[in-house]
Amino acid sequence: MDDYAGDMWRRSGTSLVWDGDALHTAASEGVTVSLRTALAWAEPGAMPEEPPDGKRVVVVTGLRTAIDVLTEVERDSVLDRVAQLARAQSRLWPESAIVFALPESTRLRVAPPTGTVVLELGSETSLDIGSRIWGGAGIDAHQLVETRRDAKGRETQQVIGYWLRRVS
Repeated sequence: MDDYAGDMWRRSGTSLVWDGDALHTAASEGVTVSLRTALAWAEPGAMPEEPPDGKRVVVVTGLRTAIDVLTEVERDSVLDRVAQLARAQSRLWPESAIVFALPESTRLRVAPPTGTVVLELGSETSLDIGSRIWGGAGIDAHQLVETRRDAKGRETQQVIGYWLRRVS
């Protein structure tokens, strides 16, 4: 998986972001909606012609909570609709972004054999969330990095999320 250090993720594509500063920036530039609201757009013909309030970035909250509390069947249904939403966003809002806000990154990793994003669910169970949301295009996702200063003042690269510019 390639690193990406720019801010294009706030102007196009879909991303999974957990960094508080990055999410704050995205939310202040755009609009924040619940997962329920965003999933309603995934229904055929329900996607608005443009993002709410004409903003270029839509931050969606609640995905990780839904994944954690729903049954497997319900979770699969939600993820199918998230994938529909990502495809609709690529088609109808190519110059806008959908950012799924995640509470933290400790359960996310990149699977070495596939290069896609995996969410650890516990008890040795994992979910290939990258493939579920982005389909086969998930292997083209980028790891979002930002330059930060560590406690000693040195510049370091910090991973803040994952981003895919376009889902076909």
